[in-house]
Amino acid sequence: MRAIKFYFLAAFLIMIFSQCHKCHDKQLDSMAFSQEDLNINPYQEFDTVTFIGSLNDTLIYSGKREMKSIIVTEYGTMDDELALNGCWGQWYNSQENWTQLSVKDKSDIGIYLSLPNFHLGNSKKLISFWLAIPDQSVAGFGVVLTYDQGEIMNPDETSEPKPLEAFLDSVTIGPNVYHDVYKMFAEPSSYEQTKYNDWVERVYYSTTQGVVGFTLKSNKYYYLLTSKL
Repeated sequence: MRAIKFYFLAAFLIMIFSQCHKCHDKQLDSMAFSQEDLNINPYQEFDTVTFIGSLNDTLIYSGKREMKSIIVTEYGTMDDELALNGCWGQWYNSQENWTQLSVKDKSDIGIYLSLPNFHLGNSKKLISFWLAIPDQSVAGFGVVLTYDQGEIMNPDETSEPKPLEAFLDSVTIGPNVYHDVYKMFAEPSSYEQTKYNDWVERVYYSTTQGVVGFTLKSNKYYYLLTSKL
């Protein structure tokens, strides 16, 4: 008799608990890149680009670009509502766009495009850049900027130093002149500055040619020798 009472009590509690945690999922309108968004990054799948250094060393980057479909949920992947109850809340389909060009898998040029995530309070499109070279004594480069309508911008115009220093009508790197170039700046954390002897300090980027050059704190530089265009 006690076992029967316990069974009904447990069933009642489960029913009440499940009702209290009933999901209220709602699918919102999907988000997708426009062609103008994608054109902010000129690299295509299997592109190869070559850079010549000021000390006559050569870096050849090759790799891929891919589009990924994602689901953006109100309850993030670590949220209890998703982990315990499988609730997504308000959710929608979205996209990510990744480019990674590598030098023998030891260094890379990366560009990541993302769309706004309103659940995280982010209403801007973001473009992330990172760049590393094979020299293990040199720290890599990384910045996050915003983009819209074919233009790249600083995420916060009040912050200093600004990761996007300037937009240049032309710039000379080594023997070459490049036009319509974004000049980006970054420096490692204080910890990394004690760990590395040198680092990639500035990257020069064109929406028609990609990375056209970059400079190290030691004043060594690399310029784009060959272009996919």
